[in-house]
Amino acid sequence: QFVSVVGGLTTKFSVNPLSIIHRLGELYNAEVYYISAPAVVDDLELKDAILGERSLQQIFQRMNDIDLTFVGIGSVGEKSTLFETGYLSPKELDNFRANGAVGEVLLYHYDLNGNILEASFHERLIGIGLERLKQIETIIGVAAGPEKVEEIVGAVRGGLINVLITDELT
Repeated sequence: QFVSVVGGLTTKFSVNPLSIIHRLGELYNAEVYYISAPAVVDDLELKDAILGERSLQQIFQRMNDIDLTFVGIGSVGEKSTLFETGYLSPKELDNFRANGAVGEVLLYHYDLNGNILEASFHERLIGIGLERLKQIETIIGVAAGPEKVEEIVGAVRGGLINVLITDELT
């Protein structure tokens, strides 16, 4: 079984969690459970409504049984997926960078020491949450390229990953 741990993105289909998990399900002829909601919503009222949606309860419940997950290690810049898809405003991006953000995992931004930055943006995320993520036995981070070194270091220091898939150059 494959269970998505974060909502979807409405653009950049190739990096959309929904399309990735769908493809994995096809490859392994497995059941797929995904959050049919955006990864980030505009306000907490909408988030509460989505989290309370009866049709999604099975997926959120299945997140308690996950023992292995893959996460992308994202950057904090104008070429980041979150910024390019419009989920992160220019002001939010500037605030994250001003507060020392070097990367993001599951849309949670952190500094070089792996400390999660406080931000209202994080309160509006639809997904597994950091507390539950850190309880998963195997968290495989995926990132490549020399420009991702700080992101990787911060993710390791913060306990956001415990296995890394990367390339030899990185």
